[in-house]
Amino acid sequence: MTLNEIKIISEISTPFLVFIFGIILLRKTEQIKSSVNRSSDFSVKWANEFFEVYRHFLNETEETMNLLFHLQQADEKEGDKIVEKLRNVLVSLTKSELHMSIMLSSFPKIESNLNKHSHDIIVSLYEMIKTKKGNFDDLKLIVANFSNSARNVHGELLKHDY
Repeated sequence: MTLNEIKIISEISTPFLVFIFGIILLRKTEQIKSSVNRSSDFSVKWANEFFEVYRHFLNETEETMNLLFHLQQADEKEGDKIVEKLRNVLVSLTKSELHMSIMLSSFPKIESNLNKHSHDIIVSLYEMIKTKKGNFDDLKLIVANFSNSARNVHGELLKHDY
């Protein structure tokens, strides 16, 4: 082969080689993109599920606090009705706490005081129900700590690759 023939062959084959390498690179990029999307979707779904459970727990906590406020003001007849409502709300509240706890146990890399704070809320609420007294300001502080922990967990769920 002469130098001129090699030059012509390389001029003809270069676009084909670039085309083939381009296709290989494009396929690899699409595979990576697909993998990242699946991972991201998974993280977003877990974070959304966690947020819904957190929101439900917080709503039930607020409902319990509201009922406790009315219980402290109620006479005995009204108090019995409120206590029954409290029992139903507390079942839902403890179910949400358990759900959050199980979710967090699925992600051992996420360190949080969320379980401690949710437990503290429930203990405070039970004590207030038992005594029909209590300081809502102290409970609000515990709820604020719980919310801060929940915000951190939610952020961790969004940024982790699973």
